[in-house]
Amino acid sequence: RDRERYLEAALVWYHRHQHTIPTNFTTECVFGYDFERTYFQETASTQFEWACGRSTGVQNILRASMLGNLFGCVIYGALADRVGRRRVFILLAVKVAVLG
Repeated sequence: RDRERYLEAALVWYHRHQHTIPTNFTTECVFGYDFERTYFQETASTQFEWACGRSTGVQNILRASMLGNLFGCVIYGALADRVGRRRVFILLAVKVAVLG
């Protein structure tokens, strides 16, 4: 039965997109999804249901992290040169403890 559902979904996709070359192979879930929970019960992917067509959340988190690193290094590096590295380290430790 699963093979028939897969072939049916593949034919539907083909008829909708027969003149396009796929560049992103992430599709909507044809059969639903189930996360592997052997080692972790809850992750960001399971909590926000980043699977199939909704998997762009992972890339957005990575982009935000890299952007934060870029600006953080510039801003906190310059601040450390002005007020001292120990004070900036304590400030960042408190920030991580509160926001982390």
